[in-house]
Amino acid sequence: ALVTEMTKGGGPSVGGEFSLQNGIEVAGRSLGYAPRYGSREIIVITSALATCDPGDILGETLPRLLHSGIRVSTVSLQAELHICTKLAEATGGLAGVCMDTRHLRDLVMGHAVPPPINSLENGTDDTAPQMICEFVTMGFPSR
Repeated sequence: ALVTEMTKGGGPSVGGEFSLQNGIEVAGRSLGYAPRYGSREIIVITSALATCDPGDILGETLPRLLHSGIRVSTVSLQAELHICTKLAEATGGLAGVCMDTRHLRDLVMGHAVPPPINSLENGTDDTAPQMICEFVTMGFPSR
């Protein structure tokens, strides 16, 4: 549905200055309430050729993202922004530039599958890295 809406010619008119930092800060604050056992990801889809930010993304925003365990991925519709690629690399996300409608669909749908769990503890030389898995207690109310 997202790809269909984005490829329509008669979509809503947009304008103004694009601020990557403001968008990521707002998304990061809303993900701050997500539980630690879940995946915290931000996917930025942009067609901007530049970003107009109030501060230093790599100095201010990136440390907060890393501390919160948020992964940032970007899909660019026109050209690659270097800052988007740096954020994606630093947080373990993906960065891509679409070439046509089919490639845009592939890039967006590539984020639908959850990424693999990274190992949290390193094993010794003769054992494999161990995965830590936390279970969520669930139940139904009783009468």
